Amino acid sequence: MRNIFFLFFFAGSILSFGQEADTSGRDRRGSVFGLPIVYVTPETSWAFGAAGIYSFYADRKAPVAGTRPSQLQLAFAYTLKKQILFYLPYDIFTGGNQYRFNGEIGLYRYTYFYFGIGNEYPDYDGELFGISFARIRLNALKKTQKHLFLGLRYWMDRFTIDEVEDQGLLTDRTVAGANGGMVSGLGPTLLIDSRDNLFFPRKGALVEAAVIAHAPLLGSDFSYSKFSVNASRYLVPVPKTVLALNAYMEFNSGTVPFNQMALLGGAKKLRGYYEGRFRDKQLLILQGEWRFPIWKRFKGTIVGGAGMVADKLANFNLDNLRPAYGAGLRYLALKAQQIHIRLDFAWGQNDNSGFYLTIGEAF
Repeated sequence: MRNIFFLFFFAGSILSFGQEADTSGRDRRGSVFGLPIVYVTPETSWAFGAAGIYSFYADRKAPVAGTRPSQLQLAFAYTLKKQILFYLPYDIFTGGNQYRFNGEIGLYRYTYFYFGIGNEYPDYDGELFGISFARIRLNALKKTQKHLFLGLRYWMDRFTIDEVEDQGLLTDRTVAGANGGMVSGLGPTLLIDSRDNLFFPRKGALVEAAVIAHAPLLGSDFSYSKFSVNASRYLVPVPKTVLALNAYMEFNSGTVPFNQMALLGGAKKLRGYYEGRFRDKQLLILQGEWRFPIWKRFKGTIVGGAGMVADKLANFNLDNLRPAYGAGLRYLALKAQQIHIRLDFAWGQNDNSGFYLTIGEAF
């Protein structure tokens, strides 16, 4: 099976607007952490760019006790194959956390591996396809109780498939989405967030559930619905350690483009597998981490989990369960906000493996 290999060389530097933001409210100046990046993958060759995170308080001029810090992340990369990645994830809280806006804006011209749909190709080495797309992700939420937010989610991708490999699974362009198009969906979302910290929780829980309907009325070229639940729980079994548990489920119905299906793998949904190594309409993942201190700003983690995909709920089968395990290192980049640089290595079935370096935790 294809090994996933990400290699980053970075010289990290903290560029602060004043001090790091003080969560107590006494000092609410923002902080920036940035790092240049260089990496290589089989599908991109060498890539060069930069990534960073800006943490700030949206209510700095009229602070309200308990307001959580907002964050903007920015990443840009250009590869020797003339590929481009530009994306801006954001999470903004108004005073007193009364409103929350989060999501992503992105522009991509990139190449990915495709391994087919379902569980029929466990030994396939994959094929490359080129895709260009503009992306908007928006969750607009209002606080209705202490830890409960309700609101709407809007997702839009306008994409073109630039090229596919000869004699591959996408060659005849009969797979839904292989000719490009636009997906546009809207629906309700619910968020329960009792975490003690947004970036490195030690206790509490996070539950996010959403239903999105994609339809021509919204400009979508495909008609389908997506229901997802992402739930995490944080415990302290031993002082100074954290046990983080996560369950993710996604159920799709209708005509789902292949690039919008539920994807297993990547930096967040079961490390150890290429993102989309297994994809289908239905997905279940359970994973956990034990996080522990090492020395000063360095922490370690042990990672484990399993997941599976299916075309129908009734077709989930333990024979198709994909286990993964690994370990990681954390460096505390911004102490006040508890923002870490995350470095993980994980293994899956059949020689699948992955090396990941990002800002922030997987869950």
